[in-house]
Amino acid sequence: MSRPGKCRVISSLYRGPVGSYADGAFCYEDMMSGKTVFIYSPEFEQYNYPAECPFNSRRAGLTRKAILSMGFLSGPDRAERAPLRAERQELEMFHTPAYLDALEKGGEGDLDEGGFRMGLGTLDCPIFFGMYDYAVLAAGASITGAKLILSGEARIAFNPSGGYHHAGPNYAAGFCYINDIVLAAMTLAATGKKVLFLDLDAHHSDGVQAAFSSRKDVMTISLH
Repeated sequence: MSRPGKCRVISSLYRGPVGSYADGAFCYEDMMSGKTVFIYSPEFEQYNYPAECPFNSRRAGLTRKAILSMGFLSGPDRAERAPLRAERQELEMFHTPAYLDALEKGGEGDLDEGGFRMGLGTLDCPIFFGMYDYAVLAAGASITGAKLILSGEARIAFNPSGGYHHAGPNYAAGFCYINDIVLAAMTLAATGKKVLFLDLDAHHSDGVQAAFSSRKDVMTISLH
């Protein structure tokens, strides 16, 4: 059993061939009790990046289909929960109001020079209908997982729609609009937890590292 006030977070993003992705965010404190919770909503399937973009947001549904076929969601120690959307005040724990406003406008097809300077409308961060709603839901899924850990309802929380480790406080980058990892780690740290973030990816988790470079309550490790 871990010491009081300690929480270890593992989050990783694996990228395979185009259209084939697996991504997870795990947090665990007491491995001797509690459930493993898979966080998912069919609402994720309503949104997708443009066809010409190599990133495929429908991977969450494919992941769920695969683990269901293997029986990984069966048993008294397993559960599935729908995520809650991240609230504006939660998003502003890390992201600036001006950036969130630009992101929301972009999701409605309205992109100005200011939004473009924030990284929106680029090849890797295109604008598309509903992108703000998708990003807020994906971030809310990771925050939901952190809250389930804190409440004792889960010992492991897995968000297959998370891992957007490049997003900064006022810019989008590398397919990432809202940094769900930073928000989940901040949710845990706000209660006095010590957080370890482990990233396994082809690219460095620069957004997460920059967010916590001056803090002692969140440690980041990036292997790429």
